[in-house]
Amino acid sequence: MYILQIGEMATRLSEKLKTEHNEITWRDIIGMRNIFAHDYESVDDKIIWGTLSNDITLLRTGCIEIILELEPDYDPDDYDDELLVDDDED
Repeated sequence: MYILQIGEMATRLSEKLKTEHNEITWRDIIGMRNIFAHDYESVDDKIIWGTLSNDITLLRTGCIEIILELEPDYDPDDYDDELLVDDDED
């Protein structure tokens, strides 16, 4: 599940970066990862759908802004979103 991976990667970001970019709700992202990993029976389908249909897009936009700040030559159009989809998960 990509939500788990996103949450896991968020735990690996420096506290400095998370503090400087507190417009992204890092704590919520990590918290959702923990629920998925340890208490998945309690996950609400509506929350999952809201995350997938709204929050992931906002997170992507926020992450691109951070990357552009750190790496001004980065061009998100150079990356194909289809590369982000793992077709092997069946």
